[in-house]
Amino acid sequence: MKSSSPHKSVPRIIVIGAGAAGLPLVSTLGKALGKCASAEIILVDKNINHVWKPRLHEVASGALDEATDFINLPEHAEHYHYRFERGAVDRVDTEKRQITISEVNDESGNTTWPERKITYDHLVIAVGSRTNTWDIPDVDQHCFFLDGINHALSVRKRLTNIFLGAAKANRPTSIGIVGGGAAGVELCAEIARMAESISGTPLAKDPERKIQIHLIEGSEQLLPRLNQAYGEKFSSYMESLGIKLHLGFEVVKVTPDYILGYDGQTIPVDTMIWAGGILAPPWLAKIPGTATNAINQLTVDNRLRCNGVDRVYALGDCACVYDNGTEQLIPPRAQAAKQMADYLAQQLINSIHRTEDKSRFSYCDKGSLIAFSHYSSFGRVSSQLLGRTIAFEGAIAMLAYRWSYWQHHAAVRGYRAAIVHFLFKQLTKPKGLRLRLH
Repeated sequence: MKSSSPHKSVPRIIVIGAGAAGLPLVSTLGKALGKCASAEIILVDKNINHVWKPRLHEVASGALDEATDFINLPEHAEHYHYRFERGAVDRVDTEKRQITISEVNDESGNTTWPERKITYDHLVIAVGSRTNTWDIPDVDQHCFFLDGINHALSVRKRLTNIFLGAAKANRPTSIGIVGGGAAGVELCAEIARMAESISGTPLAKDPERKIQIHLIEGSEQLLPRLNQAYGEKFSSYMESLGIKLHLGFEVVKVTPDYILGYDGQTIPVDTMIWAGGILAPPWLAKIPGTATNAINQLTVDNRLRCNGVDRVYALGDCACVYDNGTEQLIPPRAQAAKQMADYLAQQLINSIHRTEDKSRFSYCDKGSLIAFSHYSSFGRVSSQLLGRTIAFEGAIAMLAYRWSYWQHHAAVRGYRAAIVHFLFKQLTKPKGLRLRLH
């Protein structure tokens, strides 16, 4: 076991999690503090590569090439003046200000990263969340998830095999997606695109309907966070793509062959993908002195400091944050994670430079963007100037969706690298639909 003591000369900031909050945070801290040796920045993550979670559904469908869209964390650390430590955090000791990182083994069982104990001066927890199964029996056993790059690749492999099998054997196949939020809706559209690439005919116009897609949502509308008019609009559009909706369907059990509802209704499916709700990692509830809510999120104050402990912060999906002093929880979205990262980066920079800053975190809802694969997109932004919400769709919404992804790349790679990446993607973009076989 290796042990790392804090430097006597500069403070050490440890960030756990390289997601939509953690990676932008260390990018900023590395440039502002690591480069000039004002602080030691350490990023801890069990994965060695980063892929933006809001686009995992495109990795699952093959629309996004993970080989060119991932960010290698050790390489990123060299450019952004921080240290990368691979492994899952086993324990946080808030009294000793120390974390324990588990060992990492390769496929042959050889230890590539030993267990480590590292002390901190400031600890930031940005471990995100996983899909919430709500303790429904057998969900973990029979369903696929989209919680990370490996999950997305497993879904792609499964979908590719059943689509090719259905085409070759001329037999129907049925896919069920549970969860009518953004992840479920966008995944359904991507699967419809995959089906079209196999048959050469849009799913809704296929007379044989050998591929059936079911979207299952417990509430009475899709994207329940939006108002009812938007929900009805999305429902009509999904049905126009040939996707069968099951709204108000409360799942109580899943089996290898069907999904069972509260009222006894069953939906026969061959493949089930669970995309409903979030749950923060259970180990967060074991951190001494902290408090968590029912879904394991760490409760924080209006400066993102964990309640009950000193110099420990939480942000992103794993944090329970209330909006501007109200009783409204900030939704688990990438834009919220980025805003928290920007705020906390400045707070930590001011703390290291001993500059007093008593500002509070304030969330600004910049709207929503939903992409229906290559078919269409939808956008909703709140205009303070006009005092109302503006909705738009089609090419403009698709451009805004791509722009949000480019902004993420710019935040973690820099504007020059983001521009080069964008140009490369445009030059290598295939024409027409395709089904990736690897």
